[in-house]
Amino acid sequence: HEYQIETPGLYSSNSLAANIDASALQQELESIVDGGGIDRVFGTVNVVRTPYVPSDQIRWSGGYTWMITFASRGGNIPALGTDDTDLLGSGVQLEISDEDSGAADTFQGSANSASFTIDDPGTARDGNQVSGSFALSWDGNLRHGAVTSSSVFTVQTGGSGTDRFLALPAADMESLITQHIFGGIANQIDVIRSSTPTQWMAYT
Repeated sequence: HEYQIETPGLYSSNSLAANIDASALQQELESIVDGGGIDRVFGTVNVVRTPYVPSDQIRWSGGYTWMITFASRGGNIPALGTDDTDLLGSGVQLEISDEDSGAADTFQGSANSASFTIDDPGTARDGNQVSGSFALSWDGNLRHGAVTSSSVFTVQTGGSGTDRFLALPAADMESLITQHIFGGIANQIDVIRSSTPTQWMAYT
């Protein structure tokens, strides 16, 4: 996930039959693991295959749609890519439908959605993922007055460095709190971030 790795890798399946059944596609996707050969890239998935007849045709010509549900992978999964080089037939198309859930629906800073040229079912749903920014307030004490910040605390590191898409690290969070809550007075707080995110790519 881009919150955890500066440059996420590109992963590909084996060549798939044009009529691959649901269970075989499930096995193919679940067999793709990361470089260490440990973690499933897509986690566990559920696949449903249905025959597809385009709305501008009157009979079936061998096409299918596959609805893939990512059951265990955290966060919003980037839109899949396709390679239709080896598909045979007249007017053959291989397309992905991935919900456009708004301005925050990005991957590595670019918009991340896709739809069918025709007959998009509108059933694709993005995974739930924390993003954006938030504000903090503090009631103060005898030394520091009450403070309410603006939404300067970002979920991702931001900026222009190679780490800009990573989840905000503890040191940066501590720096922001020091600046916006404690008026720049150092050594007022220690911040520790959880080592792993939740299913929603959130940290504590």
